[in-house]
Amino acid sequence: MKFKIIGYEGLNKVAMTQALREYSGKGLSDSKQMTDDLLKNGSLEFEVTESPNTEKLLKVLREANANVSV
Repeated sequence: MKFKIIGYEGLNKVAMTQALREYSGKGLSDSKQMTDDLLKNGSLEFEVTESPNTEKLLKVLREANANVSV
């Protein structure tokens, strides 16, 4: 499943990094880099292998104030 984040307002960086780490299979370093890339560029695209975790990841990213779509 392809995720696309375009913008954020009041992003909870810690929550986003933790969600990426827990639900996307990325390590801490990669998850932090993805969060930093979003902050730097204002957008981020990535893919997650279809799994039961994809819906949870979507929910947690939205709760972290990321404007995410799939």
